Amino acid sequence: MDKYITSLDLPSLKSDDEEFIINYVHENIDRFNSWVNVNNFTSRIGVNVGTGFSNLPIVDEDEQRTFIDLFERNGLFFDYEDVIIVLQRSKNNIIPHTDPGRTCTLAYLVKGEAETKFYSMENFVPNINYANAKLHTEASYVIPQRSWYLFNHSKIHGVENFQDSERIQIALNLTSKFIDYQDAVENWKRILID
Repeated sequence: MDKYITSLDLPSLKSDDEEFIINYVHENIDRFNSWVNVNNFTSRIGVNVGTGFSNLPIVDEDEQRTFIDLFERNGLFFDYEDVIIVLQRSKNNIIPHTDPGRTCTLAYLVKGEAETKFYSMENFVPNINYANAKLHTEASYVIPQRSWYLFNHSKIHGVENFQDSERIQIALNLTSKFIDYQDAVENWKRILID
């Protein structure tokens, strides 16, 4: 078991559905919660269409149904109880951080390339972000587009987008489904419905 990212053998989404997700992100960007990196500190700034990380939790029932239908059209039947569907967009780099309150997601990279690095440090304390000088690189991944993977949010990680590209993914927050990342890796199939 990889302690940071685990690729899953799930079907890729149809191109039309990937295009729908990209367009949905662009059409609803003003609703996204955004975070930017300034002098090694992460700040929530509300709406941001430029640099940084943005996300939109899908909590409206009609919106949820739209994305559940999209998954089911693609042969993906999940148990959505206690699961939050989240659209994510990033541009440029995201400094090393952990995600308090979020332990694991099942994510699908729709668009963009990036290198995700995981770090360690002495006297680790979960936090929003970390000064680079204190960190030791433990692993590095380039996640392929059109792939599903489990992601460990409790480990320090940062993202370096390639060539100033926009990166879009859709994720299922599994924090309420599994105790931690290891539990998700070992038991992720229990969220699938036959």
